[in-house]
Amino acid sequence: MLISEDIVTLESDLVEVTGGAGFVGSHLVDKLMQDGHEVIALDNFFTGKRHNIEHWIGHSNFELLHHDVTNPIYVEVDEIYHLASPASPQHYMHNPIRTIKANTLGTLNMLGIRQETGIPRFHAIWYSSVTSKELVSPNGRDSTSPKFIV
Repeated sequence: MLISEDIVTLESDLVEVTGGAGFVGSHLVDKLMQDGHEVIALDNFFTGKRHNIEHWIGHSNFELLHHDVTNPIYVEVDEIYHLASPASPQHYMHNPIRTIKANTLGTLNMLGIRQETGIPRFHAIWYSSVTSKELVSPNGRDSTSPKFIV
C-alpha cells in the first residue's frame, strides 16, 4: 500500500482530494474510501487519469468533479488534501504556464477557500521527481554550480 497507516488518521467524514485522479491522489482516495470516509475528488485530468479512480465511480461515498483548481470552487467538507500539481519535468517543459498556474494559483485558491470557510484541516502536499547524475564540465565546475546567462 502506498499510503501508510500513520499518514491518514482522520476524524472527519467528508474529505476533498484535489488531484484525486493522479498517481498519489488516487492512492489517497483509495485509502480514505477503504477507511469509510466520504470523498470528493477534484481533477482537471491534465495529468490525472480517470482509470485510477473509476472503481469508485458509482459508490455512494464517492463523488468525482472535473474541475481545475485555478478556478475557485466552494465545497463544504471537513478536510482538504491538496495534491493538484503536475509533478513531471515533462509537464514543466511542455506547458510551463499551466503548470505554474496549477502550483501557485491553485494553492492560493485552496488556501483562500480554507480561510473563508474555516475548514479545520488543510494538507498541502507537493511532490516531484528528482534525477541526478554526477557531471563535471570541461571547465572543472560540477553540474550544481550556478548557471549565469549573459
